[in-house]
Amino acid sequence: VDPVSGNNGDDGQTTGTAWATPAYAFTQVSVGDTIYLMDGAKHTNWGDMNGGTVASGTATEPITVTNAPGASPVVGGFGSVEFDNVDYWVLDGITFNDVGRITVGENGRVTPCDNWTVQNCTFEHCHRDLTSQIVLRAANGWRFYNNKFDNLRTRVLDKDKFAILIGSIVDDLIIDNNEFYDIGGDPIQSADSSGLTNCEITNNHFEIIRPYQDRAGVTGTPGGDPGIGGVSVFNIGENAIDLKQGTNVLIEGNTFIGYRPCPNGTFDRDGTTYGQDASGSNGPAVTLQQGTRGTIVRKNLFIDNGVGLKGGVHLAEFSHNIVIDTIDEQDFFRPNT
Repeated sequence: VDPVSGNNGDDGQTTGTAWATPAYAFTQVSVGDTIYLMDGAKHTNWGDMNGGTVASGTATEPITVTNAPGASPVVGGFGSVEFDNVDYWVLDGITFNDVGRITVGENGRVTPCDNWTVQNCTFEHCHRDLTSQIVLRAANGWRFYNNKFDNLRTRVLDKDKFAILIGSIVDDLIIDNNEFYDIGGDPIQSADSSGLTNCEITNNHFEIIRPYQDRAGVTGTPGGDPGIGGVSVFNIGENAIDLKQGTNVLIEGNTFIGYRPCPNGTFDRDGTTYGQDASGSNGPAVTLQQGTRGTIVRKNLFIDNGVGLKGGVHLAEFSHNIVIDTIDEQDFFRPNT
């Protein structure tokens, strides 16, 4: 797919006869095919992926979207898209810059979207939607490996932005060896309505970079914070992981750095009014709410957080974690009452 000189009237089989848009390419491929994205301009036409027009791969022959050899393409500049009834795809090495929400499947598994792998990708500087970056509604067998989620915020008072929001019915989910930096809300949250079962969150790095510098543009250049709603931003980030529901979740080998208490809306400190694009948190790196069951938390590293772990009434195991410089009330573990 060539965003500069491609033509959807060509056959898409060589660089000289490349298609013009990913959205068109998705409708032309079949089991075992690979779509190569070329560079030269941003790919702005991704489009919805629906089983009525887009084929599924198989367990042994998935359909792959990746970079053309030697290319570093960027996908972005578009709003929300939906993936429904399309299984066994691989997204490999793609940079998503300034994109809207990606919604996977319909609630209640009306149109599920199963067995995808997202690996070696970057999701950066995305502020288009007042919601999460990736929403898993009906998505079994998803894998997230070696991705980077960076500077994802709503820039609207009281409105959270999550990197991955887990809702409805999700089973057999693995989130391994990813990096999450400066996420406005939570990098990972399971919603109140979540039917999350059998999930592994392992070997990830979660960090709010301190001292925080706002990166307003899609280029990601650090600079002075322009403010939200006419006021300066003092803090970002709620929790690294917030599980409202979930059964048999393993949280192991992760690093959590720099999570702090944050308010919703505006607040005053030292005579200055500040704003927060989040709904508020008392600063735990990990929050396990009453709907969680059988959670294992072990071999994680907690550094410079407000509270390390909140909740855990139904913890199956909590062991071999390392805690450094917990700042809130000298308090690492705060159980729910």
